[in-house]
Amino acid sequence: MTNNILINFKNPSFFSLVLFILFLPNFEAPKNIFFLFFVLAWIFEAIKSRSWGGKWLTIDTIFASWIIIDIIVAINAVYIHGQPYKGSFDIARFVIFGWIISRQNFNVKELHKLVIYSVLSVLPIFILFFTGCDSGGQCLKLNSVGHVNHTAIFLLLTLALGFSYLFFEKNNLFPKIKYMLFFVILMAITFVAILTESRAASAMVIFLFLYFSSISLYAKFKYAKIIIILTLTIAITVFSFEKPKVIDRFINEEINLIGDSVSGRGAIRKFAYEVFKIDPILGTGMSNFPNFNLQDIKNQVIKEKGSDWWINNKDKFSPYEHPHNVYLVYLSGGGVVFFSLFILFWLYISYLLIRESYLKGLDWTKSAAFLAIIINLSIGYVNTTFAHEHALISMLIIGIFLSKYRKSSLLKS
Repeated sequence: MTNNILINFKNPSFFSLVLFILFLPNFEAPKNIFFLFFVLAWIFEAIKSRSWGGKWLTIDTIFASWIIIDIIVAINAVYIHGQPYKGSFDIARFVIFGWIISRQNFNVKELHKLVIYSVLSVLPIFILFFTGCDSGGQCLKLNSVGHVNHTAIFLLLTLALGFSYLFFEKNNLFPKIKYMLFFVILMAITFVAILTESRAASAMVIFLFLYFSSISLYAKFKYAKIIIILTLTIAITVFSFEKPKVIDRFINEEINLIGDSVSGRGAIRKFAYEVFKIDPILGTGMSNFPNFNLQDIKNQVIKEKGSDWWINNKDKFSPYEHPHNVYLVYLSGGGVVFFSLFILFWLYISYLLIRESYLKGLDWTKSAAFLAIIINLSIGYVNTTFAHEHALISMLIIGIFLSKYRKSSLLKS
């Protein structure tokens, strides 16, 4: 078991990848350094072996198009709107990362290590929990990921990866005792995700429980009944001592996650849509949303609805740091062109998942990728997902699925 966790120094790209994953949610500088090492090491190894990970597939065209359009959007932001281009670096980083991961030829032991280290990377949040943040809420956040809601989303993606491997990998390298230990660690992370008091994350935790319970029972997973009973026992025991505050938020607050009543998000989204209309084709540049204010949309709103309407209703628009909606992030930042590519990417990944699951059955890589889609696109309607660390952990999950698909396509050809 110990050998299955140790990193092989003789494989510099994989060594850099593991360290990048470990530092991803918590340490900014080491994360960036090891990302660069990973990319350079992979390029060096590819040149040396004269192998770039397989033939060109449709997904490669989508990845390449994403980078090209990202560059065009950045140029448009600078020269047409006088806005910075730095937000495009974030897009390029996670697209390149996902692309390289999809061209890796991971073996069983390497995949085992990637799952373990992805889960280990979020464990520092327990230091916060046991050193003054045991009541949860705003203080529970991973350093690089930031805001507690974004931390909750990152935890969910980690849980999707960990539980999928635990339930569906037939050749997992865990002995029985360490298998259960890994399960307990994942359950502890689940509990912390609830303690963040994020309503969307808590609802997704329920979905994950129903998803894994139903599929494992249907597939006659040998530990299914034991784990379901254990999960319910732990949940009932913990919640009987202290009810999570997020339950009170669901019951007592006036909640409409999709509408206008939560933290002024409706006004933020209306403002984001007006920012999109400034340049509906190529947008105003990724991550430039905070640079715009009411004066930037005033003339176009008056032109459409009149000055009297603007005077009486301008409080219906609210500038903010981000649109609280991943679709509006891409619409306002990259226009219809970038938004269309964003949708195309998820549609194509979904198509591959459905086709491969139908032909070959469900495995842990498909399960994790499916959940990454659900988490990003559902929670993305009420908060910003698929950006920064969210996008990187998502691309790790999607890339692992694509690498296995690419390998099967290569064997088929």
